[in-house]
Amino acid sequence: MKVVLIVEDESEQSKLLQIRLEANGFGTIIAKNGQEALKEAESGRPDLVIVDLLLPDMNGFEVCQRLKEAPETRQIPVVMLTAYPVEDVERRCLESGASLCLRKPYVASELLAEIKRLLKKV
Repeated sequence: MKVVLIVEDESEQSKLLQIRLEANGFGTIIAKNGQEALKEAESGRPDLVIVDLLLPDMNGFEVCQRLKEAPETRQIPVVMLTAYPVEDVERRCLESGASLCLRKPYVASELLAEIKRLLKKV
């Protein structure tokens, strides 16, 4: 079973993602901030990370960059989700090492299709 680390500080959002992913055969790990995410990524070794851009302790760009700098987590695909209204947010996501950046609100079926596509590459 593939495991997805969900990094989201809004519990309703993380619960919705968790339910959708588990209903589609994925295991999940939840982290509420960047520090938790980095610890969980190192210890739990998820197959993919979904990270919200705006987190309480560090932003999603920093989380992604730190994951990509560490040898243990560098190969894990990262999907960034954001409601951030900046025009170049997608470019900044990719520059930080993310495999994909999706704007909120996103279509759940598209997110699932992208997750499956990214996991086939791993």
